[in-house]
Amino acid sequence: MPDKETRTAPTDIVLSPELESERAAILNLATQGDDAQWQLGAHYNRILDQHLAENSGFKHARDFFAHALKSIPQSTLSRDGAIAKAFSEDVAKKYGASLLAALLTYEKLTDAKPTPGDPAEFPVAVPQPDGSTVNKRFADCPRSELNAAIRRLKQPPGSISKEDTEILGRLQQGLEQEYGENPPIAMRSRTDRAGSTLVVLSVPIEHLENLRDVLMKQFGTPAHRTGAFALGQTAAASVKAIGKLFGKKN
Repeated sequence: MPDKETRTAPTDIVLSPELESERAAILNLATQGDDAQWQLGAHYNRILDQHLAENSGFKHARDFFAHALKSIPQSTLSRDGAIAKAFSEDVAKKYGASLLAALLTYEKLTDAKPTPGDPAEFPVAVPQPDGSTVNKRFADCPRSELNAAIRRLKQPPGSISKEDTEILGRLQQGLEQEYGENPPIAMRSRTDRAGSTLVVLSVPIEHLENLRDVLMKQFGTPAHRTGAFALGQTAAASVKAIGKLFGKKN
């Protein structure tokens, strides 16, 4: 599959009336500021859930977004879609997309069950200067504290090697390049009893192919696996297997 920079629509594509309507709505909402972000996400989700892009001849919905909505970053579409799926429009307007996206990342990292309705009472473990944490209500957390809580959860365990830390950093960088500051794919790491570094990824199923693309871009060819970022045979084989599973040859 071509990278996003080189994806093009088939020449015989004709957008269905439903897909053209959704496209026009998203382009219009993108000019209306923060209060329109939930609605933008709802239209984005409709394209995905009803397979409107595929029904119009696109192989994947993301090919449609890259071709017909290229003025809007995929990170914005993914973020607003996740927020529209998880929260009501009133909640989205109350807290804003940026804060709610960070909350979704925190929930994934902690394997927490989402709070139904208004997430005001959701507890966030906010790091303190002495290394301890204090639970605060989500509604009382500024963005800086929520980001600090997320950074603490992403921080590799102290026993992890320098090489593994660099590999994890590159993977996190790839996810943020794909999605922005708070990716819908949450990553954390730990060591097992044998001392191996384990990477735990919480991946919404609709983002599996995007994860594949990030992994292939960061680690997928021998030319990319050099120096401190060398993966070793087992990890390299795993990345190659993921590519084959989702139809991309390496």
